Amino acid sequence: MNPQPNLSNRSIGMRDNAIPLPTRDDGYATVMLVGTTGAGKTTVLRQLIGSDRFPPTSTSRTTTCDIEIVTGETPFAAIVTFMDEREVKGEIENCLHNACRTAIDSRIGASADGRIANALLSPPDQSFRLSYPLGRWAPGAASSRDGAGDEPQQRTLSEYEATSDSEKDYNQEILETIVSKIKSISALAKAETEAAGGRLDDIRRPGDRGTWLELFDEILETNGRFHELVEDILAEIRDRFDRVQTGEFSRDGKGWPLSWQYQSGEQDTFLTEVRWFSGNHGEQFGRLLTPLVNGVRVRGPFAPTDIRLQTSRKLVILDGEGLGHRAQMATSVRSEITDRFSQTDVILLVDNAQQPMLTQPQELVKAAGSTGYAAKLAFAFTHFENVIGDDLYTVDDRKDRVRLPGEDAIATMQSIVGDDVAEELLRQLERSTFFLENMDRPTAQLPSQSITELRRLLDTIEAAAHPEAKPMARIVLSTRDLDLAISDAITRFHEPWQGRLRGGNPQHPKEHWTRIKALARRLVSGQTGYDTLRPVDDLRSRLQEGISRWLDRQATALDDDSTPEERLAALTAIRQGVRGQLQSAATERVATRYLAAWERAYEHSGQGSSYRRADEIDGIYRRAAPAIGFDKSTEAQVLLNMVYAAIQTAADEVGGRLE
Repeated sequence: MNPQPNLSNRSIGMRDNAIPLPTRDDGYATVMLVGTTGAGKTTVLRQLIGSDRFPPTSTSRTTTCDIEIVTGETPFAAIVTFMDEREVKGEIENCLHNACRTAIDSRIGASADGRIANALLSPPDQSFRLSYPLGRWAPGAASSRDGAGDEPQQRTLSEYEATSDSEKDYNQEILETIVSKIKSISALAKAETEAAGGRLDDIRRPGDRGTWLELFDEILETNGRFHELVEDILAEIRDRFDRVQTGEFSRDGKGWPLSWQYQSGEQDTFLTEVRWFSGNHGEQFGRLLTPLVNGVRVRGPFAPTDIRLQTSRKLVILDGEGLGHRAQMATSVRSEITDRFSQTDVILLVDNAQQPMLTQPQELVKAAGSTGYAAKLAFAFTHFENVIGDDLYTVDDRKDRVRLPGEDAIATMQSIVGDDVAEELLRQLERSTFFLENMDRPTAQLPSQSITELRRLLDTIEAAAHPEAKPMARIVLSTRDLDLAISDAITRFHEPWQGRLRGGNPQHPKEHWTRIKALARRLVSGQTGYDTLRPVDDLRSRLQEGISRWLDRQATALDDDSTPEERLAALTAIRQGVRGQLQSAATERVATRYLAAWERAYEHSGQGSSYRRADEIDGIYRRAAPAIGFDKSTEAQVLLNMVYAAIQTAADEVGGRLE
């Protein structure tokens, strides 16, 4: 396996070449929507662009890629970029492992084939759903099958848009063949595992059962028929690409699609074609390529249908995969999100008003604050109509009830990001918060509360596109306690990873070996993480938080007449300047420098390979983020020098100094 260029950057580059993202200088404002699954950020986006078809919504995980919308220009145009072929193969392997484990479960009984198929087609985390390109498991006449999909209240599709009965019959035949092969492969692997580890049904302790299943998975990996089946499924996916007759594909040297481009002067026609790559309608299962997509960028004259929500300011709206799609607690925000903080005018956190601010939204708030972008943060609380109670007499009472958990969450961050940052975050929660009701209704049926709040949101975005220049104090930074802050950050980086690799941490339980292997594959492929496993972002986040807290305590204004606001403006600029340098340094230290070690971690196979892989990755982390003690190692000193240089460079930019 040879190291590859950064695939995410390659995809973004292709989208930029086809449809550049305009800036303030072009008369645009940029808003980035972030939020947890089900919070309603895609529904908010639909209201902002006046579309009831794009992007798709559902009650489960919907947005699994970057969606970027440029309003105001004609004709309608789109570029869609795709996952790398090797990345797709890895996802197929994960789905097959899930199906094979189901196939050897003695409890599945008479419905075994259907259970195996569903385990293959719809993994528990809903991250890569093979049901979209391969179709549902639905024995019997195609015309009698239930066509319900993920999208609520799905509209009726034309004959052209829907998967035909003949395609459904073909898909069912393919799935039956795949399930048959899964059962055969699983039976052989089970027999071999039982020869080494005893009968699975005789095992009672959960830990022993997990060890047995891990060995079973490792034996599957050595089976040539398992990998032949991966190639069979990949061939079916290639066939689904070939069925797309509109637009233009670009492909790599092996024929794998890299991107698809399309233009149309008519919105309905345009969205009909784009939905093959972004849709979730049940009647299109078996043809949808949505899980293969890593980015969709569209441009067109999108606008709210209500004149009260229309504005002369054209928008760039950035949406993406939701925060916290998995049950496991992530410990940082993806760099794909934080990299865009500097490019956006408003970072809109969409959250559910019915529940306290959860871990992942809190991570987003911390990230915005510690990197110097707290002033761009805004909060949109959806489902406000459900915030009711006998003690809530007025709308203001209800608003206070929603804000309170956010205030409590920010208060807990104070010891992590610093007093000044926490205070600024609280100010943003007070002045840039929007309360939205019944957002799933057509715009004409929205309550006046939502129309008023959406208008306020658009005015906020407009104002953010004309930021006021803030005077900054000249700052001197004492290095006192900086080593201690970095040491604490390194400790906080290692603690969750010890749990993920070794176990023994209830907050961060041991990850399944297939996810750890998938992480290694992503690092070798030039990416920086996999799902919630984000070692590069974790190291950058912990260092950024440590520096943010340290800045609060060790910064002094050189001029006696400097105001607190001028001091804060200087520290904000320093935090922003440090972020980019820390991201580059973390990428180099965790990923780039140790590509050979990540490749070894990926290639471990056979019995005990998961333990060897964990050892390899732990070794990478120990070298990339060495302990900072009194007796500093060479690598520890290199890390310290890197952090000192990043702070000095950022301070120089605002006329400050480190001493």
